[in-house]
Amino acid sequence: MRSLPYASFVSPVFDAFYKARSFPKEFWGKDDFALFEAAFRALLAPGHVAVDGGANIGGYTQMMALAVGSSGEVHSFEPFRITFQFLNANVVLAGLQNVYTYNK
Repeated sequence: MRSLPYASFVSPVFDAFYKARSFPKEFWGKDDFALFEAAFRALLAPGHVAVDGGANIGGYTQMMALAVGSSGEVHSFEPFRITFQFLNANVVLAGLQNVYTYNK
């Protein structure tokens, strides 16, 4: 079910959670992102609108964007400026045109 582009995921060096997810699960144990991805795909359908409050660098934003498809929208809010820049970089790297980010 791993269909997200983690190989091109930008992460600050101090963010071990996302950095760990950049490597194969054999190195880090169980892949807990797969559980969230399955939940988003079960709860969201193409055309839905989703909100990611406190989006951090966009890990869940990407999953939601793929679940709602190009006809849906994801609105991601991140109040911290530097983290918001990482969020925007990840949205661009993933080519997500259905994601709207807000620095609030």
